[in-house]
Amino acid sequence: MAGQKHRIVRLKGRSRCAFTNTSKLADKEIKTALRAVHSELSLDRVVVHFKTMGERRWSFGRAYAGIPGVMNRRGLSIGEWDYLITIAVDDDPIRWVHTLAHEAKHIDQYRQRHYRGRGREAACNAFADWFMRECWSGA
Repeated sequence: MAGQKHRIVRLKGRSRCAFTNTSKLADKEIKTALRAVHSELSLDRVVVHFKTMGERRWSFGRAYAGIPGVMNRRGLSIGEWDYLITIAVDDDPIRWVHTLAHEAKHIDQYRQRHYRGRGREAACNAFADWFMRECWSGA
């Protein structure tokens, strides 16, 4: 559904993120995953789009250092949000949570200005693997 309004999720302290969900996931599952990832890496001021994966996808997610001008901002104030993550959801619940953790690590790299050089993807994969093993119970 294009033009869907964003939902705001309150995280620890004054942190918050926003999301839209055009996938088959329940909003409660998404909120649980966002809070779990935020407990390890900040998702403050991040917008996350969850959408159904198309047939010919080569990527399950993407992180943006900024909000593209063409993005649907319904329900969001301009200048209030700094980063965007898109997640393509399929029938594998472990994959989309792993992708969320991986892309959150990219946001962390953008915040630290570590967006160039070797090892970026390896660091994101290592964090996501660790997160799934140590922090995610699927709750």
